[in-house]
Amino acid sequence: MDEHSRDAHTAAEEGNLWSITNFVKTKINFDINAPDHTGRTCLMLAAEAGHERVVEFLIANHASVTKQDQFNKRSAIHLACRKVGRGDTPRPY
Repeated sequence: MDEHSRDAHTAAEEGNLWSITNFVKTKINFDINAPDHTGRTCLMLAAEAGHERVVEFLIANHASVTKQDQFNKRSAIHLACRKVGRGDTPRPY
């Protein structure tokens, strides 16, 4: 994984929408679906951490919702459901 991808993964995990937007809009050859060392993408990390605005932005910019990590074969949807299932993210229904 190159430095840009590593920085993007960190930004996604931390919910830094400004940085993610910068990577997607300005980095040449930036792969929005590039996995980290565990096979997780920016979308997976943001979903697991409950960063809804980052998740929405990534999906709107063609992040794969079906890609799976290499260890547990979990997608971003699985990781988001685990987060909500633990009660960590209140849902405004």
